[in-house]
Amino acid sequence: LLKMLKSLWELFYQACGANDWNIFVWGTWLALLFPLIVYNLLFGVLDIYGLPSWLRKYKIQPEKNVPMSTSKYLQTMYIALFNGTGVTILTFAVTSPFVFWRGIKCDPDNLPPLNQIIYETLACILVIEASFYYLHRLLHHPWLFKTIHKVHHEWKAPCVMAQFYCHPIEHSAVNLGSAMIGPWLLGSHLSVWWVFMNLAMLSSVLAHSGYHFPFLPSPESHDFHHSWGTQNFGSLGLMDWFHGTDKHFKESESYRKHFILLSLTPVNEKIKIK
Repeated sequence: LLKMLKSLWELFYQACGANDWNIFVWGTWLALLFPLIVYNLLFGVLDIYGLPSWLRKYKIQPEKNVPMSTSKYLQTMYIALFNGTGVTILTFAVTSPFVFWRGIKCDPDNLPPLNQIIYETLACILVIEASFYYLHRLLHHPWLFKTIHKVHHEWKAPCVMAQFYCHPIEHSAVNLGSAMIGPWLLGSHLSVWWVFMNLAMLSSVLAHSGYHFPFLPSPESHDFHHSWGTQNFGSLGLMDWFHGTDKHFKESESYRKHFILLSLTPVNEKIKIK
């Protein structure tokens, strides 16, 4: 398996001209962009056209954004594309000197074994729980919320496109910055960055999807954050538990639905909210 991974990485590396800067900036951008396009296409069809129709029953707030406003969606897409392209590329380019100063390796010869990739990815998940929590909670300071974070909270019932619908400073410092801290601290090979940042993005996709699908992590916590504008600042819930910033959520009806759905019956049918 490692030999196959090394061959793939060699392919990516050579496609970037065997240049560390190119693969860090352009390669990392593309490694995040392609999955993001797929996620938004799939959920975009579901949100706008309601297809496939049998998935609509898993919507957390079925009375909101049905049908989805095309103009609002296009506005969101414009901002998301700006952040996902220009802001993302600029962030990687500006931070690249600090990345290479840290000694980050990008070449195939230094590709770590699979177990190291797994260990470091798990460590990064714990780091982002703290980094995202504190940066996100900071954005809820009244002045920062009004100046920066309010844009993201225009979506009371979020959709996948809304994860990048935010002020450019928020996207660079919080969305990207919080994810980059872990692998930077660990001095991880770029392959770990790609694995971890894609997992972080998938987590954000599910959290903003607006759907509570079977056998996937519950998005009720972050959906509650959007609908109420407070509580649940982290991703895993560990920091919210530690700081008590999930108290009102745990007292809400939404908390009763906050579990991994292990059947095809929608959670709104399993748990009847008064």
